[in-house]
Amino acid sequence: MSNKTKSRTPDVLGIIIPVLIVVVWSLLPSIADIPQRTMPSLQSVVIGISDFAFGTHGLNMYSGTMFVHLTASIGRVMSGFAVAVALGLAFGYISGCSPVVYRLLSPVISFFRSIPGIAWLPISIVWFGIGNNQSTFLISLAAFFPIYANTCHGVQTIDKELIAVSKTFGANSLQTFRRVIFPLSLEGVSVGLRIGLGFSWAYLVLGEMTGVNRGIGAVMQDSRMLGQTQMIVVCMLVIALTAKIFDKLMHILLKLVKAWV
Repeated sequence: MSNKTKSRTPDVLGIIIPVLIVVVWSLLPSIADIPQRTMPSLQSVVIGISDFAFGTHGLNMYSGTMFVHLTASIGRVMSGFAVAVALGLAFGYISGCSPVVYRLLSPVISFFRSIPGIAWLPISIVWFGIGNNQSTFLISLAAFFPIYANTCHGVQTIDKELIAVSKTFGANSLQTFRRVIFPLSLEGVSVGLRIGLGFSWAYLVLGEMTGVNRGIGAVMQDSRMLGQTQMIVVCMLVIALTAKIFDKLMHILLKLVKAWV
């Protein structure tokens, strides 16, 4: 069997645990007599997702509003992630190519990276207030560090002899970057971008739970205050599924870039 055929074969092992989770979730509330406010049943969550998306049951004030809130959340993630990509790639490549710049930036970036994400929340509110700017700041901050670190590492692991050979044949700095540094660092850059995108969705919830009007995180916060545990779980699943879709899209885009270079 060819490698291409193998890659198209579904990984049976990868679905065992999800199936077990679904089975346990279906049976546990009735077996253990767990109240809905503590652990909503699988059936109620499925109904909740349908109602949130299409307003099929009119369960609450969020019936049929999922795409409005999801659009707002996606916009915040893309804004913050775009800032992180621009800064992370720029500083990552500069630091990777220049030992002096790396020695200047590395201690400072390592220091700020050690500060927990939630610790940035109060100061971000002071600086930006409550709204899109604050969420964008938190998302870009979270995504910046893995993008920077993996880009820098990807450049630093390139065989220096390849760069020297390129310059020996008359390539200038831009040509060396285009033909040697960029293609050979793409593996590390790809890892950083996918991790950074995942962090963006995690920090989105942190930014949206502080008083914005629209967004999946805002719905989660309101549902918590109203005691609607079902909607909290629904929002968690919506975020997880959306983040997974965006990760797949990122993976496809990176494959296209690798094929192009």
